[in-house]
Amino acid sequence: MVVIVVGINLILSLGLLWLAWQTRKAMSSIAAATQSINNYASACQRGLENVPYTTLKAKEAISQLNDRYQALEIQIEKWRSLLKKAQNFFQLLSRSNKMGKAR
Repeated sequence: MVVIVVGINLILSLGLLWLAWQTRKAMSSIAAATQSINNYASACQRGLENVPYTTLKAKEAISQLNDRYQALEIQIEKWRSLLKKAQNFFQLLSRSNKMGKAR
């Protein structure tokens, strides 16, 4: 009878030892995963800290580019107008030369 109790006690002890070992392995895996997630979270946080500043700088740069584009658009319109006047002038000259040769 004592042998049966000692055997059951030994089987229970080995089962509990195995369960403790598996729990220990799981806890170390969870700790490693938690550490990795914390590292990723802190890296993301560091990356996102500069986002407002970077966004503000990008908006300022876009605003400056829009201003420069509008200034260039005005200059392009002036050049188009000037070229149109020159084209009209040269068409008028060629017509007057044709009329002069026809006489």
